[in-house]
Amino acid sequence: MKLHEDADMFVHLGDGAREFEASAALYKNKRIVSVTGNCDVFMLGEKMPPAEAVVELDGFMLFFTHGHKYGVKYGDVSLLARARELGVDAVFYGHTHVPRCEYLPPREVVNEKPLYVVCPGSLGQPRAGKPSYAVAETYGGKLICRLAEI
Repeated sequence: MKLHEDADMFVHLGDGAREFEASAALYKNKRIVSVTGNCDVFMLGEKMPPAEAVVELDGFMLFFTHGHKYGVKYGDVSLLARARELGVDAVFYGHTHVPRCEYLPPREVVNEKPLYVVCPGSLGQPRAGKPSYAVAETYGGKLICRLAEI
C-alpha cells in the first residue's frame, strides 16, 4: 500500500530500519529520513541510520528521534529540553507506539517559541487505537501537524 504519494518526504522513527528500507524503495524519488530505534541494535555490521536527525522543511526545522534515549515512555521532559535546545519547530518521536499530536504555544516569559510534539503511533504495532501515522504540512507560512489512521 502506498500512502501520500504526493508527499515530499517520508520519515521512519526507528525500530524496523531494515523493513523501512524495503518500504522506502517504493518511493525512490522522495526525500527519505530514518533514525535508529532501540530494537535496531540487532543490525550489527549493517549501515545503521543516525540516532537523531534535524531536517529543514519549507523553512521549518524538524527534529526526529526514536525517543528511547529521552525516556519518552516515562514523560517528555528530556525530549522537550532537547527540542528547545535545538530550537526546532517540531519534534517527532516513536518508541511508545501511542499516537500524540500536541501544539505547545509559545511561552514568552521563558522566551520559548511554539513547538509541535508528535508521536505517530504505529502502523504495524499500535498500542492505542488503530494503526496510525503523522503528517506534517506547510501552508501559508505555517506548519501544521496531524495524525491519520488507516
